[in-house]
Amino acid sequence: FNLPNGVKPEQYIHYLITNVPLDGLGGEYLEIIEAARDIRVELDAHNYISNILTKLGIDRPSGLTRVMELASRHPEWHQYVSEVTDWLQPVVSDLMERLPENDTVDIT
Repeated sequence: FNLPNGVKPEQYIHYLITNVPLDGLGGEYLEIIEAARDIRVELDAHNYISNILTKLGIDRPSGLTRVMELASRHPEWHQYVSEVTDWLQPVVSDLMERLPENDTVDIT
């Protein structure tokens, strides 16, 4: 992941979701943003995300999915994940070539 110097992933995701453009966002995303904005500074970077989920009473698996969906709407998301995406694309292409002709995989 491409992170600013000295910034932990959870802290950067917190930044993304508190600064995401609000256009077209539904209520559940707005609740996540509001909960995130209530969190100013955390000594343990993991708490940036965990405290959002706790505050909203969301279970971890579905909560993390929603948080990441929201973060991915920020304009800086593609730069953040570009190294991982660049690494994964040839791996996925190679795997797709190995599939028998009649098998399909949805990678979205």
